[in-house]
Amino acid sequence: MKCVMNCNKKENWNHLFECQAYELIWQKILEIITEKSIIICLKQKQIKCQGEDFIRNVLQDILGITARSEKFQKFQHLALKVKVETHLTIKLQKDFKITLNEAQILMANILIRFILTFKELLWKPKCEQIILWEKRKGIT
Repeated sequence: MKCVMNCNKKENWNHLFECQAYELIWQKILEIITEKSIIICLKQKQIKCQGEDFIRNVLQDILGITARSEKFQKFQHLALKVKVETHLTIKLQKDFKITLNEAQILMANILIRFILTFKELLWKPKCEQIILWEKRKGIT
């Protein structure tokens, strides 16, 4: 099947990461998970006192600044398998001066935010496009 975003390339799992038509959506996903993760951090007393700018910098160092950054691409590939690199959790622990357990919970929350945002902004609309394509082709 060809890409539902009309780039005329064959649709497969890797195509989600490579297709330029999805680039703005990936950027929006990154921005949303960064902002929601900042809110999560600000709710934790120990992290809150470090300030929003510091929190943003730590998160950008983990997630990347743009959707095309190597950091975000590594994160998104693993996150869609519900995995994260251990060193990222340890970085959260060290930078925020929190326990390993607190860092693991924070990373789990970031991962959950990513998955939910991915589902809402990319996966559901993609599925709706496929359903429309199937109807046009008479596929039931």
